[in-house]
Amino acid sequence: MKAGEILRAIMRERSIRPTDLAAILGVKNNVLSERLSQKNISIDKMNEMLAALGYKLAVLPAETKIPEKGYEIGSEDP
Repeated sequence: MKAGEILRAIMRERSIRPTDLAAILGVKNNVLSERLSQKNISIDKMNEMLAALGYKLAVLPAETKIPEKGYEIGSEDP
């Protein structure tokens, strides 16, 4: 999944609307919308948004299974 897709999935799971997340982050709605639609979200911005949603970034060995309710950021679809 792409980073923006993961963030949107977490928002759906937690019933957090984009306007709610924008308010938590202290940004305007259009700024959040732009972040979520970016092809590449910076690690800092991704970490900031994930923290607001109760998630964190982690680096794991490639063979490690992704835990339940966890997500793996992948490259673009071929």
